[in-house]
Amino acid sequence: MKQSLLIMVTVLFLAVHLKAQLADGTVLTDNITGTEIRTQETIDLFQILDSGQAVIVDAYATWCGPCWNVHQDGLLKDMHDLYGPEGTDQVRVIAVEVDPSTPEADIYGGGSSVGDWSEGVEYIMMNDAAWGQYF
Repeated sequence: MKQSLLIMVTVLFLAVHLKAQLADGTVLTDNITGTEIRTQETIDLFQILDSGQAVIVDAYATWCGPCWNVHQDGLLKDMHDLYGPEGTDQVRVIAVEVDPSTPEADIYGGGSSVGDWSEGVEYIMMNDAAWGQYF
């Protein structure tokens, strides 16, 4: 189990580091905020980072098959369970639907969505195309 977790964390780190990271030296001058779709809570990226927590952002589109496969593999859920608020409280997982043409209903399996993205998810979920410019 520990070896599996280490492999999953390593794969996630490499995937995020190699494909979805801001360029070295990039400084975000504008704070990134959004609204959690279920609680309507304002999510403030800088506030989370300032608290010392790492943030994993899953930028996806509800119609994206490969995105759905990542979602279904449960790695983000596992990260949230182990390292989120109910675990060590070192990490926040944020899933953001970034396609500007996607209505919020599609996150729940409507329209052209490949499935219900909210099912079984306890981490932060948002529908905010503006986040797509950063990831």
